[in-house]
Amino acid sequence: MRKQTIYVLGFLAQFFMGVFVFGTIYAALFRLLMIESSPLTAVIIGLIHGLLVGLSLPIVVKIDPGMRSGRTPYPGIMAINFGWIAAFGLVGAHVVYGIIYGAFYVGGSHYFDLGSAWIAGFLGTIGMTIVVEAGRLLKISDASTVAMLATTIDVILSETLERLKHRTIASG
Repeated sequence: MRKQTIYVLGFLAQFFMGVFVFGTIYAALFRLLMIESSPLTAVIIGLIHGLLVGLSLPIVVKIDPGMRSGRTPYPGIMAINFGWIAAFGLVGAHVVYGIIYGAFYVGGSHYFDLGSAWIAGFLGTIGMTIVVEAGRLLKISDASTVAMLATTIDVILSETLERLKHRTIASG
């Protein structure tokens, strides 16, 4: 298979997982744990999600034929074989997903809203993809990647908090 085809299929799989699978899982966790949806609570879930993904990367070598044959580089635990910035970016991208998800999901401890979960998952996946692709396409240095990710998270968090203020004012 061509590299572009593999990349598109990988993106579509990631997108499907972010919108439907993890969108639903995050909503279920809010309900199950009886916690309200907010950027802070979703950041904690996103951090745990990112760490679990990073810790499970060694399993990928068993399923990915490219890694088994040596054609695709092996990321290692937390993607550390690609450098410390890859590990930071892996977790950071999931934190961005959590921030956005928590801002847009309207369910929580009292009820489960699947439509809202998928919309929040869609927006979270878009935000996560922007952070990841910006770093990849710009091929920027480690220090500037950290600065860009921190600035992106700051902007997203500021916008999210502003949105929550308006949602609280409108409902209160």
